[in-house]
Amino acid sequence: MPPVQAQSEFVQILLEQITDLPAPDGVRTITEALVDAGARREGVFITEDPTKLLYSVTFKVASSIFEGTVAIGYEVSSDLYWVELAKQGEEAKHIDDVYFDCLGDIICEAIDDGLWQQAQITVLEERPTSGLQS
Repeated sequence: MPPVQAQSEFVQILLEQITDLPAPDGVRTITEALVDAGARREGVFITEDPTKLLYSVTFKVASSIFEGTVAIGYEVSSDLYWVELAKQGEEAKHIDDVYFDCLGDIICEAIDDGLWQQAQITVLEERPTSGLQS
C-alpha cells in the first residue's frame, strides 16, 4: 500500500508505527496484515483534530472473519493508542489504552484469517492432454 500523507506529526508517527511494527506472526508488519485483510489506499481515512487532540487512521477491510472498518487512534496525553473495530450494522468495539507493541496483536486477532499463508493458483489455460502417456 503506498504511503498516505498526513499533516499532523502525530498521525505521521502513527502511520510509521503501523508500517514498521511487526504483526504477531513475525513475518509481516501491521500494514501488511491490513493489506492481507483487504485494506487499500482508497479506503484510508485520516482524522486530525488538534483542538480535540484526536488523531486516527481508519481502514476499510474485508477478510473472511471481519468486514468493516478498523480505526487506530493516538491519545497524545497518555502516549497510548486505541483501536476501534466496526462491522456494518453492529455496535463498534472500542479498545482503549493500547501500548504500541500490542497494536499488532489486537488488530490481527480481529481481522487476520490466515489466508495469506495459502498459495492462490489461477489456471489461465488448460494444456491439452491427448497424446500424453502415464
